[in-house]
Amino acid sequence: MASDINARQIEIATELLNRAKAKESFYEFVKQAWPLIEGKRKFVDGWHIKAVCDHVQAVITGDIRNLLVNQPPRTFKSGVISVFLVPWVWIRWPEKKFLYSSYAYSLAERDSIKARHVIKSEWYQRRWGDSFKIVADQDKLSKFTNDKSGVRQICSTTSSTTGEGGDILICDDPNAASDASSQANREATIRWWTTTWASRGNEAKSVCRIVVQQRVAEDDISGYILKNDKNHDWVHLLLPMEFEVTRKAKTVKLPNTDIIWQDPRKVDGELLWPDQVGPKELQILKNDLGSSYNIAGQLQQRPAPAGGGIIKRSWFPSWKFSSPPNIELVIQSWDTALESTKANAYSACCTFGIFTDKNGLKNVILLSMYRGNVEYPDLRRMAVRMFHDYRDDNIDKPIKPSGYHKVDVLLIEAKASGISLIQDLTRAGLSPTRFDPTKYGDKIQRVRLITHILENNRVWLPAKPPDFTRLRSFAEICAYEYSVFPNGTSRDLVDCLTQVIIRLNTGGWLLNSHDPEYEEYQPRYIDKPYY
Repeated sequence: MASDINARQIEIATELLNRAKAKESFYEFVKQAWPLIEGKRKFVDGWHIKAVCDHVQAVITGDIRNLLVNQPPRTFKSGVISVFLVPWVWIRWPEKKFLYSSYAYSLAERDSIKARHVIKSEWYQRRWGDSFKIVADQDKLSKFTNDKSGVRQICSTTSSTTGEGGDILICDDPNAASDASSQANREATIRWWTTTWASRGNEAKSVCRIVVQQRVAEDDISGYILKNDKNHDWVHLLLPMEFEVTRKAKTVKLPNTDIIWQDPRKVDGELLWPDQVGPKELQILKNDLGSSYNIAGQLQQRPAPAGGGIIKRSWFPSWKFSSPPNIELVIQSWDTALESTKANAYSACCTFGIFTDKNGLKNVILLSMYRGNVEYPDLRRMAVRMFHDYRDDNIDKPIKPSGYHKVDVLLIEAKASGISLIQDLTRAGLSPTRFDPTKYGDKIQRVRLITHILENNRVWLPAKPPDFTRLRSFAEICAYEYSVFPNGTSRDLVDCLTQVIIRLNTGGWLLNSHDPEYEEYQPRYIDKPYY
């Protein structure tokens, strides 16, 4: 009898302890509430689960205002934030109002049902049922309310949510994976983010925002946030599936800690959740995702593979001299925008020089780059200036032409404002050359037409003196845009490159070194730097 009493006392004490731990710690709550959603499936812990929970809890307690979490699929991404958060918060702050969004209304609804199931469970009601009650006539799939004024409501990124708001705004996958191939969809989602979603906070000075998603493109919602976070208002929790030392995540000091949180992994390639997604499971996941872009975005949280996608960064050798080589021909390439009012609608100009290496091979080196969101008068003005001196690339600070940096061939894409530019520059005596891109397919097809030249290391990018360990700033911008294509926010610099290489290749200027014409110039040490 005494043993039964002692066992019961231990059971009650354990229950009270677990209840107290779950109330104080979101991470503890998630672990204990797991069976309510996952049934008999065993909870497999991982340090990343605690990291997400601790950062989200810091948002709720006011230590973090805005949180961006980039996390791979199949790593308990939605469960933590979209299912368990509201039930946990309402234990202590039942008056909190949540507004959830996702690219698909059905997904947001699915998680809303699960969250409501947690709250209505016998386990939850036994512990915290006296904290609040769900209001019967406000108990819907899309919205449920408690008797302390707390609300959990859902919408999609295509809905207006007119009149609805929240204290905490949460986006769970605002971009669909299919948005990677649809710039129109990505732009529509950004418009939703900057117009509809931006005004949904109940109190502008206190509203908190959480975004959790796997990356799909450079200009997805995560990319937009990171690009425009000039005041460092967002905390970025980056969790790639395979660790990359150069992208090691560091965030902030979390409550009750004295050190800045950082990814605990040490070695490149360490997995995020090896007990759940090991090497075998990861390979299956990669096979399911298919393309290197999907793997890079959804698993590694980058818009393109580390070494580049269609265009590899390693294909561009660095010119490690202060001055360019002996240039035989200067060719300038313009890609003009349709209108300057459109986001990322840049007009771009890249100038390349043709030179011959010691093996008699023609090579190309980037000499300058200009890109601007300008109206047509300024576009025309810059085209004239840069024709006479390709270094004259600052619209606000014109330079006097040197006479030594004039362009020999002026290549302009015959689309959008480029058609008017060709006509105007012809009247001005500049003799521009018309490039018709439609003859060579779409942007991706045009890139594929020149990859054999790029892979042959025939296009050089100038390095920055005095140590030449990094590229010059304009070359670095180009290299990045090349590597993220076609998932980048802009493709103008790639267009400038493709039309120059296509022009030179079709004109016989620039051929692959493995072509028969060059066999006599092929020494055995061709792969070694000639300088």
